[in-house]
Amino acid sequence: MGVLNPFIHPRLRTEFAPVFWLLTPEFFLDNDTYQTSSKVLDIWLVRFPFSNLTSTKLRPALVLAVHREEVIILGIFSKIPAADLRETWVLVSDTHPQFSQTGLKKTSLIRADKIATVNELVFERQLGILPSDMLILVQEALKKSLNIN
Repeated sequence: MGVLNPFIHPRLRTEFAPVFWLLTPEFFLDNDTYQTSSKVLDIWLVRFPFSNLTSTKLRPALVLAVHREEVIILGIFSKIPAADLRETWVLVSDTHPQFSQTGLKKTSLIRADKIATVNELVFERQLGILPSDMLILVQEALKKSLNIN
């Protein structure tokens, strides 16, 4: 068996993966685990793609926009550098009054420079929601990341 594409849905990662396009949409709808109802500001555990698209890593991500089954997300990372934070990063501190609603385990960075458009099939489970007072920080970081004035 050859190398399997990491972006193929786990239910399709078999020796028959090359025929996945023959499956009907009902194939994905028979199990609630594979359906999402993601909304803006939700934090989900997703198979986040590496920038070179060779693989994915399970990590938290913030939902920015939902367009049918396609979702624009920002990666959330728990490794906090000792140096100053970049202006395209937003710190989600475990001391924030609503930190528990995020579902994150510890202080993390929302990186507006790690943006991806993915299919809902890469979503594993919802962790929580971003506190509404942090939205403006994410929007500002995103503007800086995309060079929008």
